[in-house]
Amino acid sequence: MGKPAGPAPEIELKLLLPDAAAHDRLRSALDALATPHVAWQVNYYLDTVRLDLRQQKAMVRVRVQDGTATVTVKTRARLAGGVSQAAEWERVLSPDEAAPWLQAPPSRIQVRALCLDADLLQPPLDPDADLHVLGALANTRRTYAVRLADLGEAASMPMDPGTNLTLELDHTRYSAGAERFELELEHPDAGDLVALVTDYLARLGIDA
Repeated sequence: MGKPAGPAPEIELKLLLPDAAAHDRLRSALDALATPHVAWQVNYYLDTVRLDLRQQKAMVRVRVQDGTATVTVKTRARLAGGVSQAAEWERVLSPDEAAPWLQAPPSRIQVRALCLDADLLQPPLDPDADLHVLGALANTRRTYAVRLADLGEAASMPMDPGTNLTLELDHTRYSAGAERFELELEHPDAGDLVALVTDYLARLGIDA
């Protein structure tokens, strides 16, 4: 396999919803705007036994969705005002590489087996080091393609009302039984959209 491309910037608005009722209310409102693509995901989070990734505020994840598996690396992550920014790199695993994750996920895997570029992590990990699956969560993601104008009054638009947006509504379930509900919007100008989206939620009676 060739050398993977370097990480790209990821900028997204992440708003935590207070409860299942808020999730259901938002789901109904978004369903009225667009037909969602519904995906069922299982995310496996990996690190060394010494938690080297956590210490450098990095994340390695394998996501299983729709019969495929994708490895993702996020570094230099920061969250401010509901806007998350990180350097992100992804690679879709080949069918042979994906097979174990689709059937019985391995408890550990070598760094080199995921083809992680040494430049992604600073300091880099030893290619022979083992990454262990530290936890997993299941997520139902509803993805909606909407226009900016669908979310508010034209006078309050921070950009062209015809701008296309992708909203992702997540219902996440942890192995211990806890649940989390979240709305995500990935956009280069996500910071400019915070007030518009929170106002839209407020009109639905949702405090996020």
